[in-house]
Amino acid sequence: METLPHHVQQNLCTSRPQYRQGRKLTAVKVYTIAGESRHLLFHGVPDLNLRNELKTKLSKYGKLESLAELPNYKDAEQFTKVYHAVFCDIKGARFTKRKLDATSFYGGVFHVCYAPEMENVEEVKLKMDLRKADVLKRLRTNSRSTEARSNFKLEEYDRNIPAKSISDNQQFGASSKGVIYGPQLPTALTQTEQLELKKITSKMFIPRQLQKRAFTTLSSMEMQSNKRARKD
Repeated sequence: METLPHHVQQNLCTSRPQYRQGRKLTAVKVYTIAGESRHLLFHGVPDLNLRNELKTKLSKYGKLESLAELPNYKDAEQFTKVYHAVFCDIKGARFTKRKLDATSFYGGVFHVCYAPEMENVEEVKLKMDLRKADVLKRLRTNSRSTEARSNFKLEEYDRNIPAKSISDNQQFGASSKGVIYGPQLPTALTQTEQLELKKITSKMFIPRQLQKRAFTTLSSMEMQSNKRARKD
């Protein structure tokens, strides 16, 4: 098997700004859906008949369909072997490559690369269809979340909080354009008490929270003044 350009391990990038550099150096490489594959090539496996050990290790990261040695790979390093692994889905292959690339294995260092040239027509079609379905699902999810944020209304947020009627709000000078949502203070004043309170507090500003207390206090003051007038 010949060595293709995407099989060659690239040099590590050393020109990144410090704020973008991670804990370890990595190469700069972009993958598309056409470049990704469920077929992986594992370079740098020591020539110690480690097929079973490698299969056990790969099974921890994804469901493995097959694993075979490539005896005719031309550019294999001395005393090492190249293995061809086939996973059941691209997600498992992607996760395995990210976790095992440039890691040690029985004294050797893995170099993991995709092998899309080993796919047949059916595999390519299935890969494209799955990618299309994944993109459409993400677009629907994003559109729903955007529409939900744009159509957010106060009625939806406070739909479980009881509202006061318009007639009750109008009695205390509230706006009659709509309903006031949220918890409201109790209104225990009768119609006669409201009329008396309006007469007493016509030239005063008393918050609604203190109206009941003000009416009780002023009423008691009037009663005391009437008693004193009768005694005199």
